[in-house]
Amino acid sequence: KDSNWLSPLAMARLIGSLEQNCVGVRRKHALRMNILEDKDFRQTHHEQLLKCLENAGMTGDACGDECCDDDDDDGEEGEEAVEAEEDEQPENDAEPSQPASAEISEEEAKESAKEDDDEEAEYSVDELAEFFSNFASPLTTGTDDEWDDVITPMDGTAHYSTLTKMNHDCAPNIIVLYKTRGWGSNHPLVAFCVALKDIAPGEELTISYIKTDQSYNERQAALSNYGFLCECNKCTDELKNPKAGDSDEKNDLKQEEDDLFGSDSESEKPEEKNDNVDDLFGSDDEDDEDKNGDNDGNAEGEDAENDVDGETKLKNALERFEEDFNKSTTASIPLQYLAPASTHVIKICSSVLNETTTTNHKGKTDDSIVRIREHLSKCIAAVRERHFVDCLRVGISLESLLYQELQSKGSWSAMWYRHAYWCACISAAIGYAHECSFLLAMQYLDKAMIMGQERKSPVLNGLISYVEHFAYEMAAAPCPPSIEASVIDVKEHEETLQSLGLSQPIQFPTAVTSTKNFDDFVKSLGSQSEPIVIRRFANDWEAISKWRNLRNLARAHGHRLVPIEVGSMDTGMKEKLVSFRTFVTSYLAPSTQSVCTSLKQATDPTSSIAYLAQHPLLDQIPALYQDVPHQPYGLKPTNVNIWMGTGGTRTPLHFDSYDNIFVQLVGAKYVRLYDKSETSKLYVSKESKYGLQGNMSAVNCEREDFKKHPEAKTANYTEVLLLPGDALFIPARCWHYVRSLSTSISVNYWF
Repeated sequence: KDSNWLSPLAMARLIGSLEQNCVGVRRKHALRMNILEDKDFRQTHHEQLLKCLENAGMTGDACGDECCDDDDDDGEEGEEAVEAEEDEQPENDAEPSQPASAEISEEEAKESAKEDDDEEAEYSVDELAEFFSNFASPLTTGTDDEWDDVITPMDGTAHYSTLTKMNHDCAPNIIVLYKTRGWGSNHPLVAFCVALKDIAPGEELTISYIKTDQSYNERQAALSNYGFLCECNKCTDELKNPKAGDSDEKNDLKQEEDDLFGSDSESEKPEEKNDNVDDLFGSDDEDDEDKNGDNDGNAEGEDAENDVDGETKLKNALERFEEDFNKSTTASIPLQYLAPASTHVIKICSSVLNETTTTNHKGKTDDSIVRIREHLSKCIAAVRERHFVDCLRVGISLESLLYQELQSKGSWSAMWYRHAYWCACISAAIGYAHECSFLLAMQYLDKAMIMGQERKSPVLNGLISYVEHFAYEMAAAPCPPSIEASVIDVKEHEETLQSLGLSQPIQFPTAVTSTKNFDDFVKSLGSQSEPIVIRRFANDWEAISKWRNLRNLARAHGHRLVPIEVGSMDTGMKEKLVSFRTFVTSYLAPSTQSVCTSLKQATDPTSSIAYLAQHPLLDQIPALYQDVPHQPYGLKPTNVNIWMGTGGTRTPLHFDSYDNIFVQLVGAKYVRLYDKSETSKLYVSKESKYGLQGNMSAVNCEREDFKKHPEAKTANYTEVLLLPGDALFIPARCWHYVRSLSTSISVNYWF
């Protein structure tokens, strides 16, 4: 009731547009895959399947005498039996009288015949499996195969704002497809428009509302339901020259459709006609004799095939069809994006294979490395041969294998693991992108980037941008997400932050610059050796106001994967990969309900704390650079990281090897800083759970144990409360500790 777009007038307009702009949709029934792949399903619904086949005219009386192969197989034996029976007849011509006990009534004879018919119609589950294995094209998406007779397809209408703007043409330049695999199974009503020919700039996009291989009169009759007379070039030419439509060229469109995702192999065998589709148990003996005759060479193979049960035949048929259907060498990914990405994968995989052996440092065979190497070899073959389904399968399997290795050991022991992980993710993304599962492809590319794959790489940027473009279009929601997550303007609650958020009042404030010329200030940072606060540094950045509305961020980028740390530095943190939408809804949104988070809450083991820490989110999602400048005031950073989390996140005392400008965008943070000259008093930890680089302190700021670390009590420090728009310059090797006092977003620039 509070939404303008749900007003009665808006809904009336929406319904009206739907009624006037819709297209017919025919989808294969989902039950067909259950029937083919699930034996238990066929057993459970055996009677219903028999009824469907009978209604389709494939069993029972409707299929005639050719439905049962048993009669054919016993044909010769039956004839011999009849002859033997005739030989046993009395030589006299008199008809022998039947004994009284053999006399049966006419009703009993009909009942017996009915029982015989029922017995013949009781086809077993295995026999039905064999029948389904003989279907000519069991998984096709066309409308003229046997499945439409067995399982009625689902018809309906759908509205596509772009598609419905395309007018009809009997020689269209666009065909509309509905994917049935991968992307299609998750998004069955997404229309996939494919160009049938080169389309010049400014040329109108057209589709056909009808079958285009019909005659002029048939097409006009079919179009009469649409309320217009077609005057396209094809119809105009055929009207002037009626014989023009009778040429072989009228099938060109169908041929183009068939070739869209076909094979480019050097020799393609013509499809063999299957005459046995309606014959549940085989074909006529005479035909078999004509075809096989004296061909004894095939006898052994045929006997072996006949010995196989129906379930095995169906499984083999599915595997063959799956292989033929999926081994597409015609990529739907533009070649200018696919080629460099494929070359990159082959090159990196080959490098890893050359670098590794199957033995570990102890000289023993390492089974995990053996499996990884096998996957890498398969990955190279799949990408090189453009076997896109194998790209998908091998990529998913290799990514899972490497990620399990990372989780089980805590880290990868060598850099080649990371390189192999990149290849696995890119291979899976290629497979998903080929079938237009762009959301899933984007997830795997996100995984690669999260693990360090550089997006700016010229060999990958094209593929990533291509997938990203369509993933965002598919993820666009028609309605706002049902979450409320908006961070308050903490500038209006500074007193609350000072009294409740800080563990104690600021005693040693960090120096604040008075300059308003930020360009000159940034240029002078090279000679700056002490921390300094720059107030209002980012006041005019878009992110200051826009990113407070986490709901809009989740709506725009909710499908992207991000790495977060769940927990605290006191209780331990667990790393997770989640969608940005999950991060917002499960963690950030609840955190926005509080004005500030105290130190007590930040250290409470029951608090729900999550942090997207030191992550190059802007490089992963370049669209965010529209709100945050990449090079503020002429700064040329080497790395740009986003810090986004709930209230109560704490970053332990540490130093970085780069100069740093830390900018607060949303919420508030408390920062404590120690000069590098105080290092001897800060108990540098070489066994820190946060890393072994020697840049971590064992001192727990704001909760110091001075009995354990007495020197820390005499260490001098400065401190600052950062509000939105404020920036803090942190020199290289300057120790700093950070705690968020509310739901917070920051960006830092290392240079």
